[in-house]
Amino acid sequence: MIVTDLAGPDRGAACGVVDAIPSATELTVIWRSGGLESAGTDLVVIPAHVYEVNNAGALLRDGDVLVENVDDFQVAYFFDGDGDALVDANEYRGVAGVAYDASDAAIEENEIREVRVNLVLRTRFEDPTWTQGVFQNLENRTAVAGTDGFRRRIHTASVRLRNAGNR
Repeated sequence: MIVTDLAGPDRGAACGVVDAIPSATELTVIWRSGGLESAGTDLVVIPAHVYEVNNAGALLRDGDVLVENVDDFQVAYFFDGDGDALVDANEYRGVAGVAYDASDAAIEENEIREVRVNLVLRTRFEDPTWTQGVFQNLENRTAVAGTDGFRRRIHTASVRLRNAGNR
C-alpha cells in the first residue's frame, strides 16, 4: 500500500504491507519506506502491489510468481526538477551515480514525469555451445565479471505518467 497525508502533503508518501486489520479504522503495517509511521490527521491508503525478485530468480507480484529466470529487475524515475521536460543531469533517479531515496527532501513527488522499468531474463538452462553470456548491468547495477552459458534478453519500457502536465 501507499500512504499519504492529505492534510500534510509535504510529509510525502510511504510504502508498506498490511499485516493486520484489527478494526474498521486501524491497520497494522510492515513499513518498507519511512516517513508516515506516525499518525496524521487525514491519512489515505492507496492499494498497491509489491514486485520483487527472489533468491531463486523469480519475479513475484504480491508473493505470486509472474516469471522465472530473472537476472535483474530495475526501476528508474525521471523527476523534472526544472520543468523543461528534458532529462538533465541528476534528474533520472535510480541510474548509475544518482541513487533514489524516497525520503530525499530534494525530490518533489509532483515533478515525476516518467518511470523506466528494465527486466533481464535468461534461458532456463545454460547452452553448452554458448560461452559469451554475461550479466547485464542496467541503471545503477555494477557489472559482474566473467562469462557463462546463459543467453539473456533485456526488456525495457518507459512510461510517461498521465495527467502530469504542469503540476
